[in-house]
Amino acid sequence: MRQGVRLEQALAAARGDPRRQQRRHHGSVRLRQLARGAPPGAHDVVSPSTDAVHGWQGRRQSSLGYMTGRCYTDVDAALPVAFTHVFNRRWLAARSVRNATASLCRFRSVARATIAPLPWTDGDMRRGALEKLAILRAVVGFLDQGSGNEGALRRLYPRVPELSGSPLNMSLALHETELNVSKGFLRLHGPTSQEVGFPPVVNASYVPVYHVVVIPAAILYPRCYGACYPSTFNLASLGHDVWHEITHAFHPDEALFSRDGLRRDWWTPASSKKFSRQLACVRRMYNETLCTGAVRYGAHALPENRAVSGGLLKAYREYLESVALQHSGAALQETTFTGEQCFAGSCFKWCSNDDEGPICYSLPGEWCIEPLMNMSDFAQAFHCSLRSAMN
Repeated sequence: MRQGVRLEQALAAARGDPRRQQRRHHGSVRLRQLARGAPPGAHDVVSPSTDAVHGWQGRRQSSLGYMTGRCYTDVDAALPVAFTHVFNRRWLAARSVRNATASLCRFRSVARATIAPLPWTDGDMRRGALEKLAILRAVVGFLDQGSGNEGALRRLYPRVPELSGSPLNMSLALHETELNVSKGFLRLHGPTSQEVGFPPVVNASYVPVYHVVVIPAAILYPRCYGACYPSTFNLASLGHDVWHEITHAFHPDEALFSRDGLRRDWWTPASSKKFSRQLACVRRMYNETLCTGAVRYGAHALPENRAVSGGLLKAYREYLESVALQHSGAALQETTFTGEQCFAGSCFKWCSNDDEGPICYSLPGEWCIEPLMNMSDFAQAFHCSLRSAMN
């Protein structure tokens, strides 16, 4: 982490060519350490013919390249936000992060307004949900520059020890920490299939034990998001992802953790019973669709399906409120589509012919088809005939 902060400081203070500054710093600080740990014959893994072609110098460079790649892989797997934070400061447009952060603030306001009138919640349940929303943290693109980089990393990875010494020692310290966290979790709660660590994935994620929503930088690039895209498209695309993860944060099975990582059941029995009836509707909707074939995704992928459907509906509610606040019509000046059509069109990022995948997820093509076929506004916007597949 300290090296990442120093690298970022070097980039911020760079004058002239920032790429040269990055190479100079990274080479002087990290590669010398990695070279000492390069095992004999490591270059053979990269290129068996390097020695014959380039001699000793080529073998040395290949060893450095191999160890650098291993270092990147290990750090990315264990500390993905810390790793990507440094490089996104260089490549990710600051405007995209500002827009996404502002959108997340609006989503929080909408969430507070929607919790109170939910018919399946009682007073105690609503108070618990509002408290949980108030302490929900988010990482958007990269960590907040104003909060202090190293301090922000420490708050995000509170269990990670001080890392120093050789790359091998740092790697062993990380693995030991991960094992201790997992063992402590199992002692308290028994066996579980739930992820305990930080998932190193491109997609947005909700991390229960930290109670934090992560919107990685990869989502703030096309085809999910783009400064040149219509504002309605960006609101819909980013909103669907953000609301999906916020919905996970309020699931009765997945979201029973406080900010300190301790499990606490804040659902009341009455609300839980009413919510189960809501989930039964989602399960039936996905099981009866024409797209799933023999796999009953409504039963096996219920948490994800609920987050997909609920997330899209909440994003659409946010879109309607933004249109009302702007006092503008539905037509977009940037495109030939109406606002409602452009909103639904943001789902093209999920277009896929893939018919296989983990059973805990529905097929990508269903992530928008299922919710949209149950939205009357969609059928009206695209003039779907009565009793057609999407109406």
